[in-house]
Amino acid sequence: MQHTRTSRVAFACGVGSWRSPRSPRTRPMSAPAPLPLLSWLYVGDKQLAKDRAQLRRLDVRYILNATPPLTEGGVANFFERERDLTYLRLPLRDSNTERLAAHVPGAVEFLERARIRADGAALIHCNEGKSRSCALALAYLVKTHGKTLAEAQALLRAARPQAEPKLAFLDQVALLAPETTVTAAEAAAAGHKRK
Repeated sequence: MQHTRTSRVAFACGVGSWRSPRSPRTRPMSAPAPLPLLSWLYVGDKQLAKDRAQLRRLDVRYILNATPPLTEGGVANFFERERDLTYLRLPLRDSNTERLAAHVPGAVEFLERARIRADGAALIHCNEGKSRSCALALAYLVKTHGKTLAEAQALLRAARPQAEPKLAFLDQVALLAPETTVTAAEAAAAGHKRK
């Protein structure tokens, strides 16, 4: 059976699918693998969280869902019935009034368990993978790796260029570790630079 592939132009425009000459159905191409923040830690969105094949390729066994419950508009724990995945939901809203700092201890404990067990990778995700998940990743780096907020942001941007944590979240992360050398104002300014 012969398959035809879409042109590179169509692929570059986001129309990456192939079509069999015998079938009008299309199958989307897999999204590119995300870059790890740490060798065992990924930050992503709901698309990655529901892509079981990609999660297997990345050896993800721990998933931190940074959204409210599904009944309140959050993202589903898509594979929570599977025994080889461990979930933690931190019910965060993408709001400037959300108290991110109150959820950091739970996130750190969950991620440290994943790191220490070393039996698979971890994924932190929210809806778009831009704000809540990224803010929790920054908090984790500051609290456990002794990174300054600026150092943590540089690592995050390298792994997830679309990261845009809310300024209110950055202010809270800056207050988590007194040994951080940047002020809340510097953190807010650094988090708002655009390419």
